[in-house]
Amino acid sequence: DELARIAATGLRQREVVKARKHIEEEILQMKCPRCRTAFYDFEGCFAISCGKEECPCHFCGWCLSDCGDTAAAHQHVATCSKKPSG
Repeated sequence: DELARIAATGLRQREVVKARKHIEEEILQMKCPRCRTAFYDFEGCFAISCGKEECPCHFCGWCLSDCGDTAAAHQHVATCSKKPSG
């Protein structure tokens, strides 16, 4: 049982698990800048629309800036400072 396993771990181990969870969920996982819904993958253009139906956010896949609408997101992506050259 998960609760018993957690209770049996030492304080140091619980701190490590907590830190790992924070890294996985808050640092490595890309999220909509407006509603914080996670997204895992996308294809094509880096002008991204949030996948959450209630969220109208359009943002840059390079820097995660909230651009407002789809036209602004496309304009931003074309000149984003985080976009690799080439």
